Amino acid sequence: MTIPPSTDSPLPLPRRLWWPWDEVTDHVVFRRTFSLGRDALATVSLVSSGPVRVWLGEQELTLRGQPLPTWRTTRHAQVRLPAGEHCLEVEARGGGHGQPFVLASLDWQNGDTAGRIATDDTWTMTRDPHEDWRATRGPLHRPAWAFDGVWGEPWGFPCDAPDDFLRLTTGWQTVRTGTLDRVVAMSPGLLALGAGVDASDARRLTFRPARPVPEQGPVLDPVRRHDLWQYAREAHAIATNDWLDIFEARAPHVVLDVGEETFARVKVTSRTPGTALLAVTTGESLGEVEHHGRRLTDVITLREGETFATCPTGFRYVKLVALASDGDIVLDPVEVQHVRFGAEVTGAFECSDDTINRVWRVATHTALLCMQNELWDGIKRDQRPWMGDLHVEALVSYHLLSDTRLVARTLGVLGELGPAPAERPEWQRYPGLSAGWKTTTGDINDIPSYTLWWVVGLHDYHRYTGDLTLIEEVAGALDATLKHVSNWTDEHGRWRFHTGWDLVDWAPLTAGERELYCHLLATRALRDGAALLTRLGRPATTYATLAGRMRESARAELLPRLHEHVPHHLAAICILSGVLDDAEAQAVFGASLADDPNMTMTFWHRFNDLQAAAHLGQVQWGLDYLRHHWGTMLSLGATTFWEAFDPAWVHAPDPHAVSIIAGEHAQYGGYGTSLCHGWSAGPTAWLSGSVLGVTPAEAGWRTAHFRPNLGDLRWARGRVPTPLGDVQVDLRAEPEGLFATLVLPEGLALEVGEDVQATWSLTVERVEPKVVPVWLTGAVLGEGRP
Repeated sequence: MTIPPSTDSPLPLPRRLWWPWDEVTDHVVFRRTFSLGRDALATVSLVSSGPVRVWLGEQELTLRGQPLPTWRTTRHAQVRLPAGEHCLEVEARGGGHGQPFVLASLDWQNGDTAGRIATDDTWTMTRDPHEDWRATRGPLHRPAWAFDGVWGEPWGFPCDAPDDFLRLTTGWQTVRTGTLDRVVAMSPGLLALGAGVDASDARRLTFRPARPVPEQGPVLDPVRRHDLWQYAREAHAIATNDWLDIFEARAPHVVLDVGEETFARVKVTSRTPGTALLAVTTGESLGEVEHHGRRLTDVITLREGETFATCPTGFRYVKLVALASDGDIVLDPVEVQHVRFGAEVTGAFECSDDTINRVWRVATHTALLCMQNELWDGIKRDQRPWMGDLHVEALVSYHLLSDTRLVARTLGVLGELGPAPAERPEWQRYPGLSAGWKTTTGDINDIPSYTLWWVVGLHDYHRYTGDLTLIEEVAGALDATLKHVSNWTDEHGRWRFHTGWDLVDWAPLTAGERELYCHLLATRALRDGAALLTRLGRPATTYATLAGRMRESARAELLPRLHEHVPHHLAAICILSGVLDDAEAQAVFGASLADDPNMTMTFWHRFNDLQAAAHLGQVQWGLDYLRHHWGTMLSLGATTFWEAFDPAWVHAPDPHAVSIIAGEHAQYGGYGTSLCHGWSAGPTAWLSGSVLGVTPAEAGWRTAHFRPNLGDLRWARGRVPTPLGDVQVDLRAEPEGLFATLVLPEGLALEVGEDVQATWSLTVERVEPKVVPVWLTGAVLGEGRP
């Protein structure tokens, strides 16, 4: 069912209704009464944990949908409702999952007005009612327990959901629909068995299946056996593709190209008289859709005029395989519904080097795709928030958008996974995620270093936004986290993790190097956390003092080794931790980063390399680093940046097939490697902060530093969003010297160092505009401020 968009008053999104997890039950009845002012044709859309029955008044409805597990697909029924009072009742069973749930909406259209009854906490429910419960009509004894939205863990987004469900849990998303008309691969199947395909017009694909045809699709296990939904989806994909392997080489198929990586869903409409059996596959590369056993495939049955919509995921290519029909299979133009976070991009960057420009554009596209229900790591495989990834993605978001809602939500969600005691599920931001992922170790994502990055991320958030609301909301979790971190410091001021996964984002470090890395990060986290508590007026002296002891402990270990070569990963955190002064940090850079040796690294660590270089003014080194590591990937025609990349992969016939981020985790090798990973978008933030040189000197950008560096660029210009408005920067290297023009929003002061004043001819304008003079060393440009 298509629901017309309404920007003024969008329809409410449904929430999942559960019987509480700690009370075992077999089946639950959910009920909602409502009234209609006029007759209407209505559609029920419903997803459930298992077998379900639905009544509207005395009429039991027949739900229709794809032969997929009930939690994986949406089933629908149409009913004509007269004006007046109505009662919608749903009897749901657990289906082997432990607890029954239902997610549903009842939609109707009256002229230009759409209406909806959605599952929420206005419903009521009863547990294990008598078999004659409809006849006895006893009162339902408690309000329904409602949380999550259509995306929420632990179940994920179902297929065939109404269009506006693509607003996801928050309702912040927008949808743009396009059609696919570019065929990049095809096979007529086995001609000797009568197979064939006509793809001369991609807007009307015609297939003739090979004979004999399969009678039905694969039989999938209806029980979702894992508490992380994408692994259940993967298990179904493996079963489906194993079944499909028998028929795929003999059946006709086409592969369509979206043209670039996207987060979207595919809609297929049949114009085939009778019934058509189709396989719909999506993937990030041609090799993936053609070969990979874990590619996302649905085998579906469509009658004439029926439509199937996949669940949204990350992909570029769509493969359609015609498996069975009584005659030819004819499809309408294949639609793609692109899902995006509905915030305006105001950040911008452009320079004299086209490779750098392309890196900025592709990095930006990568970041925007990962802005979904939260800031996700990747849009195909995990589709979840990880704090290490968020460290980079949040910084990118601050340089692209003035809208920081998604960053705040993600930090809040991740904070619930940390050391603080769990709130009651109905008070949590994302209870489904917490139920599946809050561990006994007390660490976010079960990774000690990610707990540390969460504190640093909160500090970054306050620095870039000036907003204390989120910090106040999570103050209890912040204090609990700092206590947790402090308790892992020994009598010598050394921080050592006790439990959890000692991941340092796939870095090939020794145990001792991991310990030193995390000690340096913990020192920074305690310092940043103490500063936030001080800003809130809370006691912080203990944490600040401990951070000082840890700094001295780190210096005692590092100073004798400043000129030793250490892995890039460790060198970068030495520079960024604040433990070393600039001269000491320059020594580490020269010994371990300057020659950029060939090392196994994800783009997460490569971004930290860039940040370390910028901290020391090594912007030219950073530009060369961008060209080599991000720029080389562009030669593959990449439209988003990958989870990891090695220039050697360029020479492989199928680079995606040989990609790998960590040898000890084979599932992340080959087609399992994400080709759109948010932590790879770091160049967007780095170019704004390091080349344009505008960074916040004071929380909320009331004061900004200006420290531009063109390196070997002839010119660069762009915009940097701030809570007060965009800062516009125009830099030029002319024969006569270096020239910079800045346009500042009212209320933002500018701090210009002596070195910049000595080397740049600077003009500063206000939005009105008006020219503001540059004051002397340490002076601030601002209204009423000398």
